[in-house]
Amino acid sequence: LQSKNNLAILLDEEKTPESTAEAKELYREVIAGRTEHYGPRHVETLTSKMGLANLLKSEQTLESAAEAKELYHEVIAGYTEHYGPRHVNTLTSKMNLAVLLKNEKTPESTAEAKELYHEVIAGETEHYGPRHVKTLQSKMNLAVLLKNEKTPESTAEAKELYHEVIAGRTEHY
Repeated sequence: LQSKNNLAILLDEEKTPESTAEAKELYREVIAGRTEHYGPRHVETLTSKMGLANLLKSEQTLESAAEAKELYHEVIAGYTEHYGPRHVNTLTSKMNLAVLLKNEKTPESTAEAKELYHEVIAGETEHYGPRHVKTLQSKMNLAVLLKNEKTPESTAEAKELYHEVIAGRTEHY
């Protein structure tokens, strides 16, 4: 199963229609095998679900986005149960889902994405610090979402975040 998972990762990186189709098939086989062997919430199973979700997100179709969203929710729940809500793997899963939701551009998906971005920023600030590159990138992602909402409140919050990002990046570079 590990070899199939590794091959799926390699094929996904090639980004051709053929390699993507094969990678999807391999991820599904690995997820089925790991679910049967370890269970649906085991870290190995969740890791493969995350790989498939990332692949599906990159396809940018409604069908693949819906499946990716479902997988991200499963992964977040499993990682939260296994590691806790502020673990790096949990935060990465939340960030991936937030990006997918942001791109849907519906009021519901935007609200959920905003909530996830705030959770990720809080966790990264706690884990890495407020001026770490990962924290700053998450703040930038949230600022872009808020800017696109075009309300006085979201614009004010976006400006604040942009100032934090600029100050942090100025320190680093």
